[in-house]
Amino acid sequence: MTDARHWLSQRTDIWWRNQFIFNLALAHLKCGSELDAIYNLQLHVHDAELRDVNGRLEATWLGHAVCVLHFSGNGRRKYPEFRGRIARIIDPLISADGMDDYAVFTSALRAWIGRHGTAAMTWSFYGATDSKHARIADAQVFPLLATLHYLIRSNGCVRVIETGTARGCISNMPRVGGGTPIGRAHSYARSVSARGSPEPVGQRT
Repeated sequence: MTDARHWLSQRTDIWWRNQFIFNLALAHLKCGSELDAIYNLQLHVHDAELRDVNGRLEATWLGHAVCVLHFSGNGRRKYPEFRGRIARIIDPLISADGMDDYAVFTSALRAWIGRHGTAAMTWSFYGATDSKHARIADAQVFPLLATLHYLIRSNGCVRVIETGTARGCISNMPRVGGGTPIGRAHSYARSVSARGSPEPVGQRT
């Protein structure tokens, strides 16, 4: 297309001509793929069926679930009963980020156990009473570690120093007045006895 700038300036009221030029460029470069209409259902040319399902809005079109519903053009005036349903909430639930830190941790933990074996968890919350083996009944969630993770997180702690979990020693460190985290930790220097079990040889508070 030649002189695209002039073509744009001919009809300033048709502000989406630039989108046409962009799509035309993609077509000429053969680097675009057409998506199914359900990924961008435009309400100025189509009608969708909206309904409330367990507190969430769902849209369907020709019997198919709509992935992206575009309130374009005159479509903005459709479905007034659902308009402002979320925008009018003055105190929405806001998440700082979408990362699930615990999921990242368990993924790394599974890889580590894969390299070292379940016995490597002996001196953790999953250690058996014989101090030689570990038993993990639910390797999908690791419920004991999940309980500890979310308990600490719900109390506003920002750092945990683990210094011998198998002996009941753990330190959580909450922030006090927005300053540096403070806490109390017990440190065990361990030696290995003839039977191979760790023994505490010192303690510092």
